[in-house]
Amino acid sequence: MRSLLRAEWLRQRRRLDVWGLLAGVVLLTLLGYFSGLANRIQYFGPPGDPVPPEVLAQDLLLRNQYTFPASIATLLGMTGVGSFLLYLAGLYLGASWTGLEFTRGTIRNVVLARPGRVAFFAARLVTLAAALGVFVVVLVTLAALLPALAGVAWTGDTPPPTLGGALVYAAAVWLLLVALALAGTLAATLTRSGGGAVLVLVVYLIAEAVVTNLGFWRDAGALGWLPQLLPGVRIGGLAAAAEAAASFQVPYAPQPDPGALVMPPLVGAAIAAGWGIVIVAALVRRVSRMDLTE
Repeated sequence: MRSLLRAEWLRQRRRLDVWGLLAGVVLLTLLGYFSGLANRIQYFGPPGDPVPPEVLAQDLLLRNQYTFPASIATLLGMTGVGSFLLYLAGLYLGASWTGLEFTRGTIRNVVLARPGRVAFFAARLVTLAAALGVFVVVLVTLAALLPALAGVAWTGDTPPPTLGGALVYAAAVWLLLVALALAGTLAATLTRSGGGAVLVLVVYLIAEAVVTNLGFWRDAGALGWLPQLLPGVRIGGLAAAAEAAASFQVPYAPQPDPGALVMPPLVGAAIAAGWGIVIVAALVRRVSRMDLTE
């Protein structure tokens, strides 16, 4: 297994898509950080009137998101400029690393003709998880360096988030990226195409979001929990639960709907883990049954 891991790492290390995506994530993160830090809440009151305290508090809260360690959630969170590309990278790399084998016709040489094809895929997935870990580590490093370079520090009466909580949040984001990569890999083995896998998963996630937000579920009683069990909701909820546990304060965050059903974090994490096991089991079954004619 160690030799497979080393061979796969050396093979994938030369891929330009990994470094290109990482460079894009870093560039967008830098642009988003400094543009967000320069942003201020505009108050259009009567001339000469003092700025209301609540507006000043919101402005302070906005600025505090760019101080360390709150900057970890700002750079890794779904609201960050570079974070969209980060999550897309997890999905794309998982789909493309396998999908390209079908496109180029090398699937029979590198996977199917090997006696230990499951072990080969396991080595690939471990390598993929390590590559996504590099993405997260780079962004956490930037989250530590940029506030020092910008000279910003937490101010106000409320205490800042703890470093431990922020690192737990980073770990949750990494798990979410790995889950996206696993789903992309599984979709690529089913569609025999990296592009097709990305399209299928994006359409599914959009459809899931539409179904989840239907007003029907509010008055559905016990059936209202069904959308909360869907894989996208639960796996995506890992980062949201970690964000809440770390006490990150997000400016302009919408107030929670008092009538909405809220899954307990530990229950949600257990369901997310169950979906992860289902994805891995389906991938192992698919890989072990793929035929050489594919």
